Amino acid sequence: MPSKPVLIIGGGISGLCVARLLVQRGIHCIIFEQSVMEKSQGYAITVRDWAFKPLLEELGGVTVDAFQNAVAVDRAFGGSGWVDLTFRNNETGKALFNPEPPKGGNQGALFRANRSALRDWLSDGLDVRYEHKLEGVRGTPGHVTAVFRSGLEIAGSILIGADGVNSSDAGIRLTLSASLVRRALLPNASAEVLPVVLFHGKRVMTVEAWRELWTNHIGASTVAAGVGDNFNTFITVANGTNSGSIYLDWTYSRARAGEDDALWMPTRSEIMKVPQHLLKEIRSKDLVPPFSILVDADAIKKDKVYNWRIWALQVSREDLDRVSERGVVLIGDAVHAMPIFGGEGGNHAILDSVELFKIISARWTETLTAGDVRTVIQDFYNGAYQRGQDAVKRCAQRFSQFHQPIEKWEKVAETATRNGNRV
Repeated sequence: MPSKPVLIIGGGISGLCVARLLVQRGIHCIIFEQSVMEKSQGYAITVRDWAFKPLLEELGGVTVDAFQNAVAVDRAFGGSGWVDLTFRNNETGKALFNPEPPKGGNQGALFRANRSALRDWLSDGLDVRYEHKLEGVRGTPGHVTAVFRSGLEIAGSILIGADGVNSSDAGIRLTLSASLVRRALLPNASAEVLPVVLFHGKRVMTVEAWRELWTNHIGASTVAAGVGDNFNTFITVANGTNSGSIYLDWTYSRARAGEDDALWMPTRSEIMKVPQHLLKEIRSKDLVPPFSILVDADAIKKDKVYNWRIWALQVSREDLDRVSERGVVLIGDAVHAMPIFGGEGGNHAILDSVELFKIISARWTETLTAGDVRTVIQDFYNGAYQRGQDAVKRCAQRFSQFHQPIEKWEKVAETATRNGNRV
């Protein structure tokens, strides 16, 4: 009797990566995604070679150039998504240091990928079923059933929880609710919201105007990293189009300023009108281009912004082992959500997917027994669990030091220069 399909909850990076690999191996799997099919994910992520190269190898040796041509944010006009992470004083324009200078001149070690393009590239040929919201899970390894809010029930051999952190309907202060899989099986698990104010907005320019602005101040990089006196402004290329437009993301962030901070809104992770307090803060800063042009209060005052909550999540191995007795394994943000900006979340999600695929593939025959499923899950966690948890700790610690006086940034730059790490 043929095996029941692999059930995958979540059509994000980790879910699509593992599905793409399984399908290529001839293993039947179904992805269930709660959002609508047309939902755009126009922002970009930094992908790193220690994650994407193993994926490309398992996909049959796809070249880095081909991958960049398909997903790089500036692919529409011949770019490769190249990233120079040099931090700059956003009030003087002075280059401070590069926390990740290219090793041995390898400029392809990391690049910016458009998330929607990456999703489309990964999902080609996959069975993705949209508007399916998980309600519960029952069963045992080899015989697990996903129950959806619509009443639909689908049986499988193993269930991969690959959905990320979701906002709680109740808006719980200081925590985010679990992914849908964790909510069903570990209702007490929650992600900690870090005490950081971060607003994210979008701008659009012609490619010609962007190049004129960018070349004079940043160069060829798709990222402009601006640090200031206890606040930061980052600008990244999100996507270029064949029609000659380029979409940019900007962020303004700082640490929470006490209990009465008007911009600290942990229960409102949503798109909103630009808060007046945010406009006032931006106007008080003496920014230089390109930050003064793209993070300009007068230019954005009628726009919408996203209040981005920054979270960190760690799930205990004991909880994961308990969930595994239902035939469920968690990967990506479902098990180790980590802060953005230097965060490694998307890359660990890719690596999770590759490692889980290898283990499933090695044991897959015409059937997948209960013992096979248990072994698959335990072998995966034995190899990947500590890596993900260490990354959460590392990224949270890094992010806690991300908003500091400019004098400290200058000292960091001096140390980097002595160590030969300045670009």
